[in-house]
Amino acid sequence: MGYPYHAYTLLLNAFDNLVLTSAALKKVTDFYSIEGVTLDESFEITVHALTQQLGKKIGAAIIELVNAKFPFNEQSAFSL
Repeated sequence: MGYPYHAYTLLLNAFDNLVLTSAALKKVTDFYSIEGVTLDESFEITVHALTQQLGKKIGAAIIELVNAKFPFNEQSAFSL
């Protein structure tokens, strides 16, 4: 017969995602806040620390790649 709570949980998750997406599209909040992403320099600090620990320039390469492929900031908008 199955486990009914699994389907119920999936429906609740889908509903929650739709409500949060609707709020972001209506500019009540933004997608970064919903996902818990803070746009600060902690990423760059972490990657530079990786460079210092390994003694290689991997950190600078990662930052360059992320900035080139994902040029998002707090002013970014997604058109539908």
